[in-house]
Amino acid sequence: MSLDLTTFTSIAACLSGLGACASAWGTLRAVGEMRKQREESYRPDIACSVLVFGNAAQSSTIQICNVGLGVAKNVAVNISAPLDDVLPDINEAFQEENCRISHEDNIFKFESSVDDETGFSETFSMPCVTRIKYLFPGMDNVVEAGIPNYFQRLLALMAARAFEKEDGRVKELLRRIKLKIHTDFFDVGGKKFSMECIYTFFDALYDYEKRTYQFRFI
Repeated sequence: MSLDLTTFTSIAACLSGLGACASAWGTLRAVGEMRKQREESYRPDIACSVLVFGNAAQSSTIQICNVGLGVAKNVAVNISAPLDDVLPDINEAFQEENCRISHEDNIFKFESSVDDETGFSETFSMPCVTRIKYLFPGMDNVVEAGIPNYFQRLLALMAARAFEKEDGRVKELLRRIKLKIHTDFFDVGGKKFSMECIYTFFDALYDYEKRTYQFRFI
């Protein structure tokens, strides 16, 4: 089979076009990788400390740190306790003490009654948001975010019952308690990132003489 000059020229042009397309694709891919590396070079990354607190702990806060390479802007740290699954069982465990815990419309309430006429209640606002304008990289720029007051009050109530009265049921309920930390932040280019982690109860220390406790969540 012989090829005339026209056919040969057409085949050569097609091969040349395919080569140009492959070269262009390679260039675009290289540019994309360079852009990705450039973005990664100033991307922030938020991390939180292991949660240890209680009336025996030095602080009831969580440390927020930027472990990335770039500055994080307009950081919003939302700390909450997802209690919907465990709250009915907690109320059942404390029913003998006429104690009831409820939450509705961002209000967390503790109610207790001695008889039909005597009682008291405590209310706490549930939203717990810490806002940070700029969070610079490095462990030297750690910012503390407070643990919700209602969460601390709940664990104090459960600690007294679980350890002072050696209530095994409440000890098991403690293991179902969780704390959620959701963080939104932006890099210097205005790109938004989100990070969420769930802390679960790990262990506890209780001093029966001083009646102090310390919980650790990981």
